[in-house]
Amino acid sequence: MFISFVKRSQLLFLLSFSIPIVIGACLLKIPGVYKEDISWLDSFYTSTSAVCVTGLSVVPTADFSWIGQVIILLLIQLGGLGIVTMSASFLLFMGKHFSFDERLMMSTLNDNFPMRNAEMLIKLVATYTFVCEAIGWVIIFIGCLLNNEPLFQSLWNSLFISVASYCNAGFSPYPDSMMSAHWVSKMGSSFMILTGSLGVYVIYDITQRLKKRRSFLTVNTKLVLLATGILLVISTFTMHFMGDISGKLLSMVDSWYMSVSGCSAGFNSVDMESLPDVTLALIMFLMLVGGAPGSTAGGLKISTVAVAAAAIWSTIAGNRKTIVFKRHIPIDNVMRAFAVITLFAILVVFGSVAVKLSNPDHDLGHLLFEAISAICTVGLSIGDTSVKMTDFGKIISMVLMYIGRIGPLTLLIFLLAREKPGKTGYPEERVIIG
Repeated sequence: MFISFVKRSQLLFLLSFSIPIVIGACLLKIPGVYKEDISWLDSFYTSTSAVCVTGLSVVPTADFSWIGQVIILLLIQLGGLGIVTMSASFLLFMGKHFSFDERLMMSTLNDNFPMRNAEMLIKLVATYTFVCEAIGWVIIFIGCLLNNEPLFQSLWNSLFISVASYCNAGFSPYPDSMMSAHWVSKMGSSFMILTGSLGVYVIYDITQRLKKRRSFLTVNTKLVLLATGILLVISTFTMHFMGDISGKLLSMVDSWYMSVSGCSAGFNSVDMESLPDVTLALIMFLMLVGGAPGSTAGGLKISTVAVAAAAIWSTIAGNRKTIVFKRHIPIDNVMRAFAVITLFAILVVFGSVAVKLSNPDHDLGHLLFEAISAICTVGLSIGDTSVKMTDFGKIISMVLMYIGRIGPLTLLIFLLAREKPGKTGYPEERVIIG
């Protein structure tokens, strides 16, 4: 009975993204939603990108009517929070409570999160999300006014950017993403991206510490905050001094914004085609790293990369145990980190090859960038790579976005249905490495 319930919850998790994609595609096909007649493939591509909070687009978001942009924004919000999480939040705020099975299903979102705290976590998800988006709306709205935009347009554009930024989806109501936006709007957007990419488990841990219900922060929280800070500082200064455009250094605002957005959001404040190769390589690395677990960000997850780096450092130092903040990281955690990295690498390679085969006239480097952007649900694209893709290339990109959203390791576990512990022990023997 337990196994059958787990399988049902896994199916519900997959359908919670599949069903909105289909509904969204149908809504985007309604006459008047787009300024011209949009094909079914392009409507499915846009809907998939929105629900998977990616931001890759084959048609300009600015060309959708106000109703069309509302539909896209709702799809982004649903995808960012997750259908299950949003539904549970509404039930809780209506005064209802989880059954035991519902608690069990929600606790499977994180194997380290206590089942008894599932309701508290979901309440925090909704409250934290809407409060942050409201604050971001105000900041970005001020930037829109400073950019001399009309009042109503400022209200809508700032709301759209705030929600899309928090959900780490690179859709923008502007035709040039964030290139023409005021620096205040860029800073407000980067604040939203960060709050969305830190992860609800980190936020929950911090709130428990501030309320003095806990006297310490978990290793996961410390690792995420430290690794995120180090990564953003290094990448910001690297982009500033090496990301020159037409012989000029990138401003610190654009360097910071591209570093933050490159990790998962997909907005661009500079022309991607004009960036040097070393900067594009750095952005690809940022896309692969992504944000924190339990967040709206994609990618490998920064804690995964940090654990792998700590394990490598421990091996180099001759330590058989992975130690982080005076805590021993279990070997299954380390193995899972390397499994996710390996699976991501395989998906990126096969995805790039598949897209290249379907688009032989495209530059391989651009298609590799596109594949990483899709699988990591980022949304950055070099030039018009997405627009000029063949139909088969678009389908491959949609599959990569879907896999990237639900997570390669999660998908693998879903397909295996359950882990089967070994019943037979075998002698230990070393294998030559290197």
